[in-house]
Amino acid sequence: MSALRWLVVAAGFFLATAMTFGQESNFQQGLQALANRDYDLAISCFNEEIRLNPRAASAFANRGNAHAGKGEYDKAIADFNDAIRLNPSDSHAYGNRGYAYDARGEYDRSIADYNQALRLNPKDSDAYYNRGNAYRTKGNYEQAAFDYTESIRLHPKFALAYNSRGTVYHEMKDYKRAIADFSLAIRLQPQLARAFENRGLALEKTGDYDKAQADYLEAIKLNPKSANAYNNLAWLWATCAKARLRDSKKAVEYGFRACELSNWKDPFWLGTLAAAYAEAGKFPEAVKWQSRAFDFPDIYGKSATDSARQRLLLYEAHKPYHEGN
Repeated sequence: MSALRWLVVAAGFFLATAMTFGQESNFQQGLQALANRDYDLAISCFNEEIRLNPRAASAFANRGNAHAGKGEYDKAIADFNDAIRLNPSDSHAYGNRGYAYDARGEYDRSIADYNQALRLNPKDSDAYYNRGNAYRTKGNYEQAAFDYTESIRLHPKFALAYNSRGTVYHEMKDYKRAIADFSLAIRLQPQLARAFENRGLALEKTGDYDKAQADYLEAIKLNPKSANAYNNLAWLWATCAKARLRDSKKAVEYGFRACELSNWKDPFWLGTLAAAYAEAGKFPEAVKWQSRAFDFPDIYGKSATDSARQRLLLYEAHKPYHEGN
């Protein structure tokens, strides 16, 4: 039994194809604002473009991109609907509407849109990548791996696709291939902290705890605000099957930092802090924080909750939890 530690992936959202008549100043200013992530300005520019050119499909599509950038997915979908109505052959509009559905948790709809995007443009690496993310979320790991592989075939230097395929292999318990993909992602993008985090998790599964520790430390160096990496290190130092790597003082320090970074609202991180206190012999604190984790049942889920209750029994009996016991 162990605390859940996240494999980190990312979805991609991509600009719609620019209009051929895009010399209009409103449209160009909108594109520039969109590139600068000034979404309010972009929306204002595309509003004016649409007022002047109400059949400008790309203006609707890019206004949809701006709304999506703000997290306004209902408005984004409405704009993508208009873009598709005006230009049914725009594969990017389907792909970006799929991303918006994905963000709302409507994975079947998102997959349908990625399918259409790929029918219109079979060489769209991004659509394969995003469809892979949707399939992964649905637990269809074989299809996700296929899509990531296609994305990589079309874009061989796509580091995020290697990272994401690695997470799928990890879920399939194929840790050797997972480590190989995370390593390729790191080679292509050495600053990709999430790939170090994910490779660390896979290395732990193979029993290579020293290299896992090194990867987590590198992830924190690259992203000092990664609650996930702090949590992974704290868990390793609190519970590692190899006693020489356990360090209760650092486990408490890093576990506390993970909870701070997640605003004390992640039950898994709270459970890690509990394990750290138990390793330090501070069992009342361990019981306190493990009990606090049960305040988030919707996040924890039944399986993790059951495992946490077994750890709580250990802490109440003044025993630490160690992996492999």
